[in-house]
Amino acid sequence: MIDVWLGLMFLVFADSDAVVKPPPGEHVAQKAEADPSIREHLVVTAQFRPESAKETIIPVEVIKAPAMNGDRDLRELLSAELLLDVTQNTVFGSGLSIGGVSGENVQILRNGMPVVGRLDGIIDLEQLGLSAYDRVEIIKGPTSVYYGSDAMGGVVNLIPKRPAKTPEWELTGGYRDQGDEEQTLKAGFALGESGVLVTLRRRHFDGHDENPQTRNRDWAERRQQDGSFHWRRDFKKVSVSWLSSVTDEKLTDLGEFTDDVAWDQAYHTRRTSHQLVFDHHGDRMAVDFFAGYSDYTRDRTSHQVNALSAASGASVVDPAFDNAFDMWIVKGMVSFKDLPAGLEGQLGFDWSRETGSGGRILEGSQTMDNGALFGGVRRQVSGLVVQAMVRVMENSVYQVPFTPSLHFRYDDVGGRVWRLAYSRGFRGPSVKQLYLDFSFTAGPFQYQIYGNEELDAERGDHYNASLNWSLWERGTHTLELESRLFFNAIQDLIALSATVADGNVVRRSYVNVDEHRARGGDLSLSWKQGTTAVMLGVARTETANALADGGSLPSYNGRWDGRLQVRQSFGLNHLSLTAKHVGDQPGFLEVSQGRNKPSVIEEIQVPSYNLVDLYWRRVRTGAGPILGAGIKNVTDVRNRESIAVASGTAHADHQIDRGRVFQLEMGWRWRGRSR
Repeated sequence: MIDVWLGLMFLVFADSDAVVKPPPGEHVAQKAEADPSIREHLVVTAQFRPESAKETIIPVEVIKAPAMNGDRDLRELLSAELLLDVTQNTVFGSGLSIGGVSGENVQILRNGMPVVGRLDGIIDLEQLGLSAYDRVEIIKGPTSVYYGSDAMGGVVNLIPKRPAKTPEWELTGGYRDQGDEEQTLKAGFALGESGVLVTLRRRHFDGHDENPQTRNRDWAERRQQDGSFHWRRDFKKVSVSWLSSVTDEKLTDLGEFTDDVAWDQAYHTRRTSHQLVFDHHGDRMAVDFFAGYSDYTRDRTSHQVNALSAASGASVVDPAFDNAFDMWIVKGMVSFKDLPAGLEGQLGFDWSRETGSGGRILEGSQTMDNGALFGGVRRQVSGLVVQAMVRVMENSVYQVPFTPSLHFRYDDVGGRVWRLAYSRGFRGPSVKQLYLDFSFTAGPFQYQIYGNEELDAERGDHYNASLNWSLWERGTHTLELESRLFFNAIQDLIALSATVADGNVVRRSYVNVDEHRARGGDLSLSWKQGTTAVMLGVARTETANALADGGSLPSYNGRWDGRLQVRQSFGLNHLSLTAKHVGDQPGFLEVSQGRNKPSVIEEIQVPSYNLVDLYWRRVRTGAGPILGAGIKNVTDVRNRESIAVASGTAHADHQIDRGRVFQLEMGWRWRGRSR
């Protein structure tokens, strides 16, 4: 594979006499240097330098102005996107998969810095509020060459709002039925020649369940407080920033009464993050550097509740459920233009130290070090742009696979943009999978689950082809088509081994045993006229059937999804309608028939559903009131059961949404004069 990749690089870049055009996005980047207001329309995720989203060689999807949809957190924002699946767990929260690749392989970033604290492979999206962020950039496909481990499925990058030197204050309150409320305060001001933006947010949710007669709830009670601080100083071509954030959450999972006694589990989570950023964007060279630290802690306290007195009794803190993770990280990139033979180049490095500790970690605490060099070259020949990159990395525990990527972009004379890409991704074993040390007793048996320090990294190959076509453009009228096809093949998946019994002791460990394949594509049409925008799309995702044996079972299980989004502005009023159809999800389940009897394969299906959100917002660009109202989940979708096709019996309950919710937003914005 290395020889093939190097050979392709030689064929592409050897011809030094070819006609060279300015790199894509250069005219936009030059305008951005002259007019800072244009910069916010450029994307920064996995790029040589900030570029227009339409002109990148690696496709980046951008979701702007999250508040216009009435979305509060990352879970709500991403739930309506095609090829993205959001899963829900009462205790672990909301996870994300992209293109049929699980959430363990999706990297969540804040300003390019990884969010730490995965539990059961999940970064809880409900803990990531949107009030401090300007937009979200999404790449569907491996970006391990830029971001290392956990980016095999793609990345989601939250881009913070930029502090302005104009004084501004904004106070808003959001209220929803089902006991859900949120208050947000934003304050921006000048500090000498610098700008500062402070954001504070509080959210209280009482929890919800379809059955009001039970104490236990599918959607657990949450008490959240978070805040962020962003300082920025801009010079002519240099900027320096400091970003800090803190999140504190208490999630309470209520227990059912047994003999008039119930045990409630309270999970307390705290996240902090600090980042120093330095950027220099010159005419021929760009430098991007940051150093950061982030940590995550979570503990569990059990509270006894008496049904007769309704009073809380004993409280028990169980150290076995404590989790703590932290990361130190330093990353830098230097990009060059106008190199010999019309090349652009980029060189980068990153170093990180990750520590995990807790009651179930061997010796209480373990540390991993990562160091990497990455870089690549880009060249444009007429309408063809080629970019080749590679990442070389060392980890203190596991072997890291060679990680290349090769991207092609071709702009033809008919207004069509063709992209073709191959990317290698990987996911290193987590601290838990390497160093888990957990045992418990059930009846006469003792169960022991261990980590495995000999694990290899999961590795995957991703192939992607896409087309962007400007079908029609006249005045303020535009009609565009976007389409893509993809294929993912992942090897050495990490999973728990089969049980090994030794008398009354049953042991399991993590092993590299499995593989996974996913394929699919999407097609969308976007029409814009002035302040009206309509997007209609359809997507197909198929994942390999692990039970297929070459016989009658299909090799892949697939699902059709659809999406409609309409946005309309009337002066100060903004209306948003988003609808997503999630098709029937087929699958197969191996059902045990008892001891010494062969298992049978049963076809199951999760029924389709439709999610519809409607939101209206009225806001002035300057000082004045902020008003908003809407309905989340107009169609009142709740849980869905997987149904056996032959018998009609239910197998499992899937948390989709908590039903129809009405929401109201009120606030006030004040802005002073520019300096």
